[in-house]
Amino acid sequence: MSKIEVDTIDTQSSTTLQVGSTNTALIKIGTSGDTVEYPAGTTFTQSGTQNVTAGGAINVKSGGSIIIDSGAAITNNGTATGFSADLTNLNATNLTSGTVPDARFPATLPIANGSALTNLNATNLGSGTVPDARFPATLPAISGANLTNLPSTNPYTAQSNTESGYIKLVGGVIIQWGLFGTFGIASSGTVNFATTFPSNLWSLTVGLWNNSTNNLYSLVVARTPSTSQFTWYQGDTGNTGRVGSYIAVGK
Repeated sequence: MSKIEVDTIDTQSSTTLQVGSTNTALIKIGTSGDTVEYPAGTTFTQSGTQNVTAGGAINVKSGGSIIIDSGAAITNNGTATGFSADLTNLNATNLTSGTVPDARFPATLPIANGSALTNLNATNLGSGTVPDARFPATLPAISGANLTNLPSTNPYTAQSNTESGYIKLVGGVIIQWGLFGTFGIASSGTVNFATTFPSNLWSLTVGLWNNSTNNLYSLVVARTPSTSQFTWYQGDTGNTGRVGSYIAVGK
């Protein structure tokens, strides 16, 4: 192996310094602490592999540059630091791992097609209305305690199941019934309905329960009834234990 040791190699304009002729040739310049410098206007062309041993460095001074021709490549087997801030026009398709920080996204994300979004959490819905088409045909069984304005399946809205009671039907119609008095002489009285009709009394029917088949007398309404009461009269003077009854319909 040939060996040349010199202090300075000064190449002239348009000249070429070639050391070694094969890929296995070794070019060693300087020792620890020495500097290889390329003055302004000169170009260093590396056709093979450039190795920098541990502790060494390639130092490009201000105004200098390292130019990579088309088709060439830099392979990094270690860690590249110190120059990422100057990298521009990077293609995001080259991101294959890691997580993009939230700060790298704009405050308002651009509108995109969300058809590929899956496993979304409905608890994150803060506004808007979920379309009917997003619900299944048969909803799962849940508590209906907070459901309002539901159509009633009962024909009535209120009732009083007593001897003198009433039932309020859907739509507002009220049916009332009752018993009154135990009398045996000519007498009269007033009966209050179990509940007052809010607007109208449409029909009132009264009857007399008689404990005898003799001297049958009728029970009549003595005057025009109101929405809250009516007055009755019966003229029998010979029998006792009679009871009156009524059915009233209104709204």
